[in-house]
Amino acid sequence: MLHPTARLVLDRRRAFGNQIRAARLHANLTQQGISERTGIDRSVIISIGTATAPHHPTPSSSSPTRSVSPPADLVR
Repeated sequence: MLHPTARLVLDRRRAFGNQIRAARLHANLTQQGISERTGIDRSVIISIGTATAPHHPTPSSSSPTRSVSPPADLVR
């Protein structure tokens, strides 16, 4: 059984992941598309959506280093 604080953190991560997924689908974007637009490795995008790991934006090895776009700019 998880400690109440750990449960709260996990629940918040899941809620955040669900919001990201909903916005991505609403914008008709794939996880790969988000990765390419943000420079964040696709595996990190997946972990955010599934709440399976700490979420630290890192540049993708296949994308050039650049600043991360604000979320609102990703779904326009």
